[in-house]
Amino acid sequence: MKPIALARTAAAALVGVLALGAAGCGGDTDKPSGEEVPHSHTGLPAGDGLKSSYVGYTIKNLTVPEKAGVPGKLSFQIETFRGKPLLDYITELTKDMHVYVVSKDLSVFRHVHPEMAEDGTWTGNLTVPTDGTYRVITEFTARDEGGNGDQLVLGEERTIGRPGKTVAVPAVSTSATDDGTTVSVVRRPTTGFEKQMELGFSRDGKPASLGTYLGVYAHVSAFNVKTGALVHMHPLSSPVTEGKKSVLNFHINFEAPGDYRMFVQTRVSGVVRTIPITVAVSG
Repeated sequence: MKPIALARTAAAALVGVLALGAAGCGGDTDKPSGEEVPHSHTGLPAGDGLKSSYVGYTIKNLTVPEKAGVPGKLSFQIETFRGKPLLDYITELTKDMHVYVVSKDLSVFRHVHPEMAEDGTWTGNLTVPTDGTYRVITEFTARDEGGNGDQLVLGEERTIGRPGKTVAVPAVSTSATDDGTTVSVVRRPTTGFEKQMELGFSRDGKPASLGTYLGVYAHVSAFNVKTGALVHMHPLSSPVTEGKKSVLNFHINFEAPGDYRMFVQTRVSGVVRTIPITVAVSG
């Protein structure tokens, strides 16, 4: 079987592995709460960001900024099993390529949307605050030779600046607040296929006014604290007001139990915010 065909087979076989979002990077218009939002992310990608090569696709020529704390550039190509750069992508969640840059200690997270040149090279802006080891994770849908979509999540580590000191991942919590916006765990996540998790959003003690970001009301990038494996999630529908919270119901597919560092991205009162929280996923 050709690697392209293997990609589709593996993606189907690994459908229970993943469900798949830099603070402040927008590009989507606000929509009021209560309005249904169509989103194009219909499949579950193969891979969890821990491998740079998987089912016929490989990250190549990855470069990152040499120094932390100053604006820099990120660039790479995606190579097919034929040894040539991938040029044909299918748009998912308003973008052809989503890049997540996360520090090894899960203290820094960036969500980048690079642009592709004619030769298949992706380039984007990237600034990280501290030296250290970072994992660059690419999430994309390739159009294969049969016209089908192969969804992949690939990742590769790079050191920016010098190897930095690591910090401990914050303890598990049921809520976290950043810049006045609070995220609360309303329905706890569990392992298994086709499960659900609910998160509540509030601001100044009132239900937060949520708008869409990249076609959906929120993105949650969850990293396993022990392995660094990524699970990316989106809400199933529009927010519902429950008491003092705007609640979103997320479709989840956690394969492994344990603690996860989640970076919750949503548009609150017109501003895209990234709120980190450590959540326990039970088995």
